[in-house]
Amino acid sequence: MEIKDHIVSRSLFACVIGNILEWYEFMVFGYFAGVLGQVFFEPSSPLVGMFKIFGIFAVGVLVRPLGGIFLGHIGDRWGRKSALVVSMILMSVPTFLIGCLPTYATLGAFASIALLVIRILQGLAMGGEYAGAMVYLVEKSQPAKRGWYGSIAALSLVIGMALGSFVSGLLHALLTEQQLYEWGWRIPFFISFLGLVWGLYLRATLDETVFFYNLQQQKAISKFPLKDIFTQSKSVLVSTVISQYFLGVGMYTMTVFYANYALNLFKDLDKASLLLINTPGVLCIGLAGLIGGKLSDCWRNKKMLVCRDTES
Repeated sequence: MEIKDHIVSRSLFACVIGNILEWYEFMVFGYFAGVLGQVFFEPSSPLVGMFKIFGIFAVGVLVRPLGGIFLGHIGDRWGRKSALVVSMILMSVPTFLIGCLPTYATLGAFASIALLVIRILQGLAMGGEYAGAMVYLVEKSQPAKRGWYGSIAALSLVIGMALGSFVSGLLHALLTEQQLYEWGWRIPFFISFLGLVWGLYLRATLDETVFFYNLQQQKAISKFPLKDIFTQSKSVLVSTVISQYFLGVGMYTMTVFYANYALNLFKDLDKASLLLINTPGVLCIGLAGLIGGKLSDCWRNKKMLVCRDTES
């Protein structure tokens, strides 16, 4: 089985649309933190409620490495396609369920606990989605274009984040505060269901990557890839997880926390504008990713993370 000269547009779109949907679903939770904090916890000041909901948001981030390990194990054992399908189900179904959850006024503390459990499932799914989509695109492409196609996965990530920001800003602009607290907060979670069926269909019809196909033909697939990771690459695993935590703190502080903090601090300003204010910056991240991916194809033998002069 040979690598084709290009990635079939269907395969590319299946990875991109899934990544967009999953990051939209993950981020919209953060953009509605102020509302969710009042809906799913005992009534308190808006700031206290926001910090409570950010605690649940943090749990979703903390379990992401576990999700990456779990879904990575599935991808190495049963195929990249299987990991992509599982990650989408694991994210989209719980997201839809958030929109169906009874509030604290109806269910009491059990509403908060249910939200926490769902958020953990979302975090597990997100841990494998971005990496899974990138691995699939890279393995599907020619060696000379791997940086470019890998950067498309990064672009789809920020498009999902920007979409979450846009939908949140739009709902805050169109609905009154009372409508948002009564039923409006459910809308962005229900929206995700529209893409679930379509995205699952596209991913279920994907072809497996050449790299994994060759491993199958050679009967070289590890029966316990998760065990191999911990025994052969433990130090790399630990350092990667730690570095990603630092990256995540900065990114979520910029995109989610500041937007919600501004909503509470600058009450005289338009809420929709405050939610949309970081969207241009997020899109610039995606553009920078595309440039970096293209450069990595041109300078394949050079490190992109650290630039320095070397002697040949």
